[in-house]
Amino acid sequence: MNIRKSPAPFHIGVSISDGELAALSGPEIAGLARRLDGVVDYWLIGADRGAPHAGESHAGESHAGESHAGESGPATVDPTVVATFAARHTTDLGYVVAAAAHRDHPYNLARRLLSLDHATGGRAGWFAADADTAVALGTDADAWTSSPLGAEHTAAAIDAVRTLWRAWPLASVVADVNTGVFVDTDLVRAADIAGHFAIAGPLPLPGSIQHDLPVFGRRPGAGGTRPDILVIDQPGSVERVETERSPISRVVELSETAFRADPIPGGFDGAIVTTSLSDLDDLLRSIRSRRPGRDASADDRTLRARLGVAAATLPDPGRNRRVFASVRTAETV
Repeated sequence: MNIRKSPAPFHIGVSISDGELAALSGPEIAGLARRLDGVVDYWLIGADRGAPHAGESHAGESHAGESHAGESGPATVDPTVVATFAARHTTDLGYVVAAAAHRDHPYNLARRLLSLDHATGGRAGWFAADADTAVALGTDADAWTSSPLGAEHTAAAIDAVRTLWRAWPLASVVADVNTGVFVDTDLVRAADIAGHFAIAGPLPLPGSIQHDLPVFGRRPGAGGTRPDILVIDQPGSVERVETERSPISRVVELSETAFRADPIPGGFDGAIVTTSLSDLDDLLRSIRSRRPGRDASADDRTLRARLGVAAATLPDPGRNRRVFASVRTAETV
């Protein structure tokens, strides 16, 4: 297999089904993470819960594997819980968590994902799905706003989450012992999100060391909003996406068998390989034989740096109203 040379090295993620993960004990999850650490760039957890129906996810269609109210669905796991637990046992592996603003409000999503990012030292990412097929809602609408699910709704969720990540920038944490100033409150802004979602914000914790967590998605975007990494499940097709306002990387989804075949289709910056636990060792041997082991240098410790994709320019909450303006006025008087 030829992995093409590029300014950002070809990156590889691994995905394992919810059903297999749900059958593992805590020590087995830890052992799995250690096997992936230093071999692959990231572990995508929960991707099958956001899998599109018949190759695409449309509002109004039933989703493959969806569990409706009153029905007992297949065993599943909470991707964020798995990632948080597994991260304690690794030093290099990135964790990409699948989640949708189907059940989870963007405020809750942003907070939970950012907490994972802090816990991993900037090794977290978000796979933004249209819907969560593991949720027994029996609906094709947002549980919070009743908005129909689809490209527009997902783009609005990405915008909202990114705004919340940026409303309290990490740069505001100055921790100046001499002046006694821990946070420069001038930099903390209200999210002031309107439209699909109404959120004042900000989050109760500062932003990421990697600026934003990288956002993966199967849709090229809507209304000017793009994921950072476009995941394409048709290896023969590289989608054309306007990237003027938001740099974008293209990743192909492959089975373990297809990945081991030669060559990987051209035009992609990385691959997400879906494998079973029984085939995992063969896959890891294949990856080791095709590229050198990961050298986790200081300048690519974060997942964003490893993927080699810049953060989107927008949204920019920097001109929104100051959250602590009234407090500062009171201190001055």
